[in-house]
Amino acid sequence: MDRSSNFHINDFVGGKLSLEEITKEDKGHINEITSSKDIMENLGSGNVLNDEELNKFLKDIQNKKQIFFKLMDGNKFIGIIGVNEFLKLPSLTIAFKKEAQGKGYLKKALKLFHDYYKKKFYIIVKEKNKKMLRIARKNFKYVGRRLLYGIRYLYIFEYN
Repeated sequence: MDRSSNFHINDFVGGKLSLEEITKEDKGHINEITSSKDIMENLGSGNVLNDEELNKFLKDIQNKKQIFFKLMDGNKFIGIIGVNEFLKLPSLTIAFKKEAQGKGYLKKALKLFHDYYKKKFYIIVKEKNKKMLRIARKNFKYVGRRLLYGIRYLYIFEYN
């Protein structure tokens, strides 16, 4: 599939869910997520991104060093999804804007991304992210857990 194409699910209730290429013009939308402490505490280092880090993230996407898309419901930006390497595994990152959380987007977004990516990837969940742990235990294959920095566990699930 050509990365410049949009990839759609047409039957999504409330609009059309799609993966769309992230461009420099999306910086404001991406910043809505990467500047939110509530959202970012469950991702990566747990820290919000400053302007320099956000610019590097966007540049890495443009240079195809990372595979990330914006998630759109019709013409409304709802989040981001992508894969990067973490713990030597292709690890999924998915983040929804606060107002899009709990609206039933997760399963459809994962299927949509998997249909595009077509490779095995892992969902790594911090132990304090209780909501995502419940979802992952119910829907994905548990692989194991790893102690990170000797202070917290990460739970690893395979999406298949």
